[in-house]
Formats: sequence, structure tokens, C-alpha cells
Amino acid sequence: MSKLATNAAVKEAMLVKIADSLLDSKDAVKLKFKPYTAAEQQKELATPASAPGFIIPYFDITGKQTKFWRFRYLEDTRKGFDVLSGRKALRYVQASGGVNEVYLAPFVDWREIAENPEIPLVITEGELKAACATKLRIPTIGLGGVYCFKSIKGREPLLPMLREFVWKGRSVMICYDSDAVSNPMVVMAENQLATLLTTEGAVVRIVRLPDSEAGKVGIDDFMLAGHTVDEFLELLNSSDLFKECRAMHEMSELVVYIRNPGLVYDYTHDMRISCAQFTQHAFSNHQYQEAVILANGNEKFIKKPTATAWLNWPHRAELDEAAFLPGKPRIHEKKLNLWKGWPYEPKRGDIKPWKDLLDHIFQHADPAARKWFEQWCAYPIQHPGCKMAVAAVIWGKMQGSGKTLVGRILMKMYGIHATEIKDNDLENPRNEWAENMQFVLADDITGQDNRKLKRRLMTMITQQTLRLDKKFIPSYTVQDCINALFTSNDPDCFYMDDDDRRFFIQEVISGILNIETRKRVIAWHESNEGASAMFHYLLNVDLTGFDPFAPAFITSAKEEMIHLTKSDLGSWVADLKVNSTLKMKGDLFTASELLTLYDPMASGKVTANGMARELKRSGYRAPGRSGSMAVTKFGNVRLYAIRNMETWIDASMKKIVEHYESNRSMEPGRAAKPPKF
Repeated sequence: MSKLATNAAVKEAMLVKIADSLLDSKDAVKLKFKPYTAAEQQKELATPASAPGFIIPYFDITGKQTKFWRFRYLEDTRKGFDVLSGRKALRYVQASGGVNEVYLAPFVDWREIAENPEIPLVITEGELKAACATKLRIPTIGLGGVYCFKSIKGREPLLPMLREFVWKGRSVMICYDSDAVSNPMVVMAENQLATLLTTEGAVVRIVRLPDSEAGKVGIDDFMLAGHTVDEFLELLNSSDLFKECRAMHEMSELVVYIRNPGLVYDYTHDMRISCAQFTQHAFSNHQYQEAVILANGNEKFIKKPTATAWLNWPHRAELDEAAFLPGKPRIHEKKLNLWKGWPYEPKRGDIKPWKDLLDHIFQHADPAARKWFEQWCAYPIQHPGCKMAVAAVIWGKMQGSGKTLVGRILMKMYGIHATEIKDNDLENPRNEWAENMQFVLADDITGQDNRKLKRRLMTMITQQTLRLDKKFIPSYTVQDCINALFTSNDPDCFYMDDDDRRFFIQEVISGILNIETRKRVIAWHESNEGASAMFHYLLNVDLTGFDPFAPAFITSAKEEMIHLTKSDLGSWVADLKVNSTLKMKGDLFTASELLTLYDPMASGKVTANGMARELKRSGYRAPGRSGSMAVTKFGNVRLYAIRNMETWIDASMKKIVEHYESNRSMEPGRAAKPPKF
């Protein structure tokens, strides 16, 4: 429920908001701002979103209020999918119908200004910024949006209200927020407006406000930070003339420089290119005319490469880095977000084919396992960009059981940000396949006895960052947002320790998916209606009790796979915990003593070090807090607590030695005898 439930509360919030633009309650009266609760604005204004805010009326060149207005929301209007999709909050809405108008704050005589081209003008985006500057005696025209100098319905390139100004010979400064240069759509709007006004005869400058540590800066932020009017005027007048650097501004529509790792991003082709590629190949055909004054005083124009000049231009479009940030806007915290958004809008619909497929995959399984799996599928949809600490594995000995189909249905939810990989992709150290991915279907990939691949898979599941080493550009690190579903036909596809946390394992025991069911699921999955319905379903799966960073749900299929993937030695060591037929005397043993039990014929296939490694892998540890070597009458030995581990964790070394020596015997001139069993 809104905290601004009364008109008085909304008015107070309005005054707090306009104070950030150096406006006060007297200014609000002069500007005829009017607060509305959510209920009031829905009743009187019928705006698209129901939230409190205030109305900003517009005025004509004579200072008379027009019928045009904009409503400024004071609360976030986004809900549900709008938040997950990275859409900007709807901050303004305007009167429907008619032609757009420009905002002329009634602090000055706009008719006099319009008729006198010797008076400089500033143009900015936003009524409050324009009102702030105009109040400070810097006449500033406010646009409702960066493209709101054009009429939606009119045929003229400039709005009728702008036609009332004499532009020829007038000095005009276009001054949008400081982050404008990093947004190609805003740069394009600036350039269009600057070009139109230049055509009308205006002397145009595009002004770049300096950023602050707090983020982007508008005119009002600049003044609120303590800058004087003279400092602002100096900034305006020292900006480059548009006609002299037009080619540079136009290049900023096409590319942006990424400081880390020092490359250029080509918006048109959605790709990173090195600075050398940018200047020598990709954009080498872009040229501009530079005026040179000859010795005789004549002016000569020389063609020069735009790309090289743009790289050296102080006002080039620039961002700190390119990042993959699902759920965030295109430009976020000085980063270029390479996430393209969700491919479908959620829409309630038929999800029976999905249910039928899971009925087959989870036939005879624990219902809790199926619930966990659906929550695993839904969590990164409801929490874009979340890297879960667990991966899912579906295996079944029969091909055509539907396990890969599950993955492809999930892939479609992510569009271009999902991919299918094979063994050779994982073995490629460049990781090019992983760029800008949220979901991966790893079809028929197995870790088995390949230790290198096993480590790669383990790292892939839990790593938070990913190093990409693409050809021809510097390598760089990105946030790893990939969640993976593995499928296999083998019961021993992954080697896992007894205490594995990373893998959820589901075995398909119901055989081949019925052909009619398969056709129905595929037809549904390939349709836009089916995809939208599936997306809606996943957005609304109840996630109560699901922790994406907790150990994976343990299934009987996982326990069986852990057992099957153990070596003979690993199985033997694991059996020590439960096999009562090994009648060993005592609780403490050396690796060599256990090796004698495991390999009484001393075949040499396993060494004492190999036994020690397997003991550590299976969770056995040395007794005592220090875990150091025990000094016994048989010599210095490293012991392992095979039985009653809890008893020996904090035991004293004296007690450890006494227990070990009491369960061993030694003949004169010989080492300790092996344990009895």
C-alpha cells in the first residue's frame, strides 16, 4: 500500500522532490503544480498506472496555461514482469491526444526571448531541470523526452511551439544529463535536434555535464552541488560547436569506447572490436572534413579518418565496461548491459504439455524431487542473473526419453541467452560459447574418470566470474550467470564425492516418451503461445523453501551414481564405514595397514599414498586437533580414525598413542604387525 495515501502527504513529497531542483513552495504555486493521490489521479486524470504524484501544467509563449500537461509519479509504478525485464520505471505520463509541447517555465518573458535571437537558449530534457535553470535567469526550454522536439502527428520536423522562436544567429546549448553520451538513442536525438537547429541558422553546442560520484548529473544536480551560475555559463560557452565536431557526435551513435579492457563496442553489429580493428578496418572508411587555413588566408578542407579522431576526442561515448546484467536496463551504473531482455511476454495459457513431460520424467520419483526441480527451473527466471550453486542432471539409458526436450523448453525461455554445448566446448579454454549466456543445456556430457573435465564441470557450476578469451581482442572477465542442465545416457556420467553439493540427479526409468505425447509437447514448445504460457508459469512457481545456494536435493539416483562412479578402492574405503564383516581391531590405522587389508597379495596396483588420498576423499581424518604424526614405539606414523571418528576428533595425543599401541604387536627386530581382522 502506498505511503502517500493523503493529499497532504503527496504534497509534502512533491515539495521534497522539487527541492532537489532548487524549487520551493512559492515556485510550485507559480508553476501551478498540483498533487494527487493514486485514487485522485485515477479518478480525474485516468493515467495508465495508479500511483501518487503531481501534475505539471504547460504554458505557451505568453505565459498562459495550455491544455497540455504531464504527470510526475512519486512512487515506482513497476510491478511483476516490468521489474524482472529491466524496464525503466514509468516516471511521467502526459495528456493524450494533440501535439507535444515544450515546457516554458513562467519565470521569464518568453515572447521577448523568442523574438530576440541575441538571447542564448538552453534546451534540456525535463520540466524541473528547465524550471531550475530558468529561475536562475538562464532561459531553458524543457523537453518531455529527448525526442520531444518533434511532433508525433505534425509533418514539420520541429514542434509548432519551437517554430515561434527566431533561430537564425541564436546561440543554442543542448544540455541533457551527463550520461547522455553513453546512450546511443540519446546521442541520436541530440544530433537530430542539433542538425535541425543548425539548418535553421542557430549556432549549436552540445554540452557535456561532468558526472559525480553519486551518478548522472542534470542541470539541477549541477547547480544543487554548489556550482554558481557563472560556472554553468562558462561550461555552456566553452563546449565545442556542433558543426565543428558533428562527425564525432555521429560516431557516438554507432560505437562506444569500453574502458575495461580497452576496446570499442559496435552497436550496429553487437560486437566488441579492438581499437586497431576499429581504426584500420571496421570504420576506416568513415571520414570527415577538417578546415585548414592556408598561408594566403584561404580555407581548405582536408579529409581525415573519423575513427582515429573520435578515439582521441575528449567527449567520445564512453563506459566503464561491458557487462552481462540480466534484469537491468541497457545502461546500468556506467556499464553497457549486453542482456537483450526476455524473448517472450508472460501470458497465462496451457502448460499441460509441460506437466505431461514431467509426469514421464519423474514417474515413480519422490514428489519432492519434482517440486525441487521445477523450483530450480523457475528461480533464475524470477531472479534474473542469479547464478545458482547447483546444476541438474537428467539421465536415462533410453534415447528419446524426453530428457533433452526438457532442456530445450527451458532454453527457449532465455532466447539468444541460452545455448547447447558438447564436450569439445567445455575443453576449449577460450570459453567463447559462454558469452552472454544465462542457461546452458549440456547434452550427453560426462565427467566420468576424466579428472580435468570433472574439475572444469565443478568450476562451471559454482564460479561467479568467467574469463573470455575471444580472438583479436583483449581477454576480459564477466559476471557468470549461467545455470546448467546436463543430460546423459550413462548411469556413471558424473564422478561425485559422497558429500557432493552441486548436482541434482534424476533418472528416467519410464523408457521412451510416447510418440503422440512427444509430438504434442514439441508443437506446444515451438509455438509462441506455448512459450508465453511456460514463461508465465515459471514466473509464478511458488519458491517457498527453495534455496539456490543450498546443497542439491538428494535423490536415490544420486546416491546410486555416487556408488557407481567410485573406483574399486573408493568403494572399499566407503564400505569401511558400514561393513561389519571387516573384523578390524581398534579404531586407528595407518594407510599402509589398510592397504595390507585391501591388497593382501601386494599386487602393487595401489600405493600407500593412493590409499591415503582415498581416505581423505572419503572424509576420514587424522585423530586429535593437530592431526600431526603420532610418535609410537613402532615409529612415527600418520593415523586415520576409521571408527568412532567423533570420539577421536579432540582426543589427546597420549590417548591416541595408547590406543594404537594396545592394538598392535611387534616381534623383536620387526615392524608392527598388521591389524587383526
